[in-house]
Amino acid sequence: MLNKSLSDDTPSIMTAEINHNTIVVRVHTMQIDEGNRLLFEEELFCSARTNSPLSLVLDLEQVTFFSSSSLSSLVRLRLECIERSQKVILVGLSHNVKEVFRITKLNKSFESFVDVASAMQWLEANV
Repeated sequence: MLNKSLSDDTPSIMTAEINHNTIVVRVHTMQIDEGNRLLFEEELFCSARTNSPLSLVLDLEQVTFFSSSSLSSLVRLRLECIERSQKVILVGLSHNVKEVFRITKLNKSFESFVDVASAMQWLEANV
């Protein structure tokens, strides 16, 4: 497991592990808002950069709220990963989070699946 907090006194809000040729990042908080967005962004970007060019599966099963600035972090991550030919796939989106993605039309920018296993199957068939 690649679990790492970026500063010694701040607990990590996610864990990362390599599963085959994919890094699976699991978020362990219900809200990504102004209180933890920078930590979310730092940990997520670090996982993606450190493990490039592995595809990144972001498990958001526990997340029920995204602030608008957190959504922009995901867009920046996607753009950065595109430059490295690294796929970003979202899994476990709650109804509320799915609705935010639909309203903002981000659902057209990200592949998303019900769970990690489904995303892994899709990657196996399409990468």
